[in-house]
Amino acid sequence: MSESNKDILRTGYEAFNRQDIPAVLGLFDEDIEWTEPEWTYGPSGGTWHGRDAVLHEVFEATPQYFDSFTLEPRELYGEGDTVIVVGSIKLRAKGVSETLDVPFTHVWQLRDGKALRHRGYVNIAQLYERRELRRAA
Repeated sequence: MSESNKDILRTGYEAFNRQDIPAVLGLFDEDIEWTEPEWTYGPSGGTWHGRDAVLHEVFEATPQYFDSFTLEPRELYGEGDTVIVVGSIKLRAKGVSETLDVPFTHVWQLRDGKALRHRGYVNIAQLYERRELRRAA
């Protein structure tokens, strides 16, 4: 099952990077649980429940903070219904000239071809070290 789950997630990351958010949301269970860390240079961290909450609190909020934001999954590991994705976020915060490469790990749980849970981990230390970003915050 994990290979097909990996393929589902690859499709989702590709859709996200083309800004096809309806396609991404279509991969989620209606009651998805989505958790993101708290970080200064992006949308608020927390846990949201349901597609609409993820759409409004995460996907629609992201462009308010970033001029560019793409996800580059590099490694996918799967066991059963759990898939771990390791990659990097290429982002440029508003008011900042430099595009940063920030490592991430996403832990997904899928069932019957739909994402039930997402937990994101981001190496925000790289962001906090940037003087230019500190001025923009």
